[in-house]
Amino acid sequence: MVRTKRVPVAVAALLVLLTTLVAGCGIEPTDVIDEGPAPVIRARSTLTTVYLLRDDRLWPKKIVVASSSVEDTMRALFQAGERAHDGVTTALTGLRLEQTYVTRYGGRAGTRNDPENPLGLRLHVIVNGSAKLTEAAKAQITCTAMLRQEIWAVKLTHTTPDGPIAAGEHTCREYWRLAAKDVQLPP
Repeated sequence: MVRTKRVPVAVAALLVLLTTLVAGCGIEPTDVIDEGPAPVIRARSTLTTVYLLRDDRLWPKKIVVASSSVEDTMRALFQAGERAHDGVTTALTGLRLEQTYVTRYGGRAGTRNDPENPLGLRLHVIVNGSAKLTEAAKAQITCTAMLRQEIWAVKLTHTTPDGPIAAGEHTCREYWRLAAKDVQLPP
């Protein structure tokens, strides 16, 4: 009787796998082909208007922002006060923008009759800081946001060490009396 050695199943499977890998898939490798730089999305900076204060009145100021998004506009508003000059100030000193987000504006009361834009948005702005969220600060935030036609209302929240404080929902119309002479504010 001739004795043969049996190859374990695991070893046989490994041999089959190695044979398959060596045989390859039949596609020849190619050299690297340079097709230029990788595509990159670049947001273009743009000019936008924000409301600062001149003699305690809302004053429009054109500034450069990273993009035309409402978040970049709000961020630029808070930063513009740090660079204000020529008698222009801000009521946002001591406050910082924490977060912005939009939701659908669903209120029936105060809904604008705008046939070109029947659906509006509510911008939620959450600020943080030790300073008080004054009427002038609310006016700066609200009127700057409402320069965007799709923003119909602004809901403000001030976060403090004691917790968040709801500062109400506003439209720029509430602050028309704070406009500088010959300055027309959004609705």
